[in-house]
Amino acid sequence: HPEMHEVYRFALFYWPSGIMFAVSGFIMPYLISRIMGVGPLGIYASAGFFVAAFGVLQNGFRTYWGAFMYSHYKDELLKIRKTHSYIGIGIIVILGVFILFQHPMYLFIGQAFQGSRAFFALLLLAPLLDLWQQTTCYGMYLAKKNEESLAINVSMILLTVPVAIVFMKYCGLIGAAYAAAVVAVVRFLIATWRGQRYYRSIRSNVETLAGLCILILMGASNTYFNGRYVFECGMVFVLFIVTAVVYRHSLIELYRALRHAC
Repeated sequence: HPEMHEVYRFALFYWPSGIMFAVSGFIMPYLISRIMGVGPLGIYASAGFFVAAFGVLQNGFRTYWGAFMYSHYKDELLKIRKTHSYIGIGIIVILGVFILFQHPMYLFIGQAFQGSRAFFALLLLAPLLDLWQQTTCYGMYLAKKNEESLAINVSMILLTVPVAIVFMKYCGLIGAAYAAAVVAVVRFLIATWRGQRYYRSIRSNVETLAGLCILILMGASNTYFNGRYVFECGMVFVLFIVTAVVYRHSLIELYRALRHAC
């Protein structure tokens, strides 16, 4: 039956997603252990505390947003576009808060793993961008083009290996964080490009690209100003101001909506 053919086709390209997710989470630790040893791997893995803490919010949103998109992509376009902007603002604020309060948070990790403070913000880019990507990539699923999503996942795994090897060769353990951030940004850009081809959920490309640049600068500033906490805080506040300028219309809308709700 033609309708069942579509179901089988969609399922065929969708089922490897869980495997791809597991492989993508395994490959970087494997490369670190093979190239640098288990000691650096422990330091790198300690930053996973922050990724896991954020994962609760991320998984909750993914569960809600998938159902919402399939139910309302035709009649709630304005709300979907606003949500994309609000999520962009939210992940910038979350990353900034993590950087500002890194000292008390690292008390839970222990003195032996303080080395990951130099790059934990770079590792947070992957889950943050994955959350934001949920508001940009659903066009592929709505158009039943999930083979493109599978191709993106496979290509990102293949990209991780050479990028990680090159960065670790020249930058050491921090190079692994650089590689993870590069792959996360490339994944976001490609998934957004393909998703927007089938369903326009972004109202301003300039706004989205500016938000992406702010996230990258904020993550990199944590590494560049490592050990100089005042400069780290200063950079975060400067980028908060830039965010307020870039997203000024969205912030005004959000303020009015909250005021009306109260």
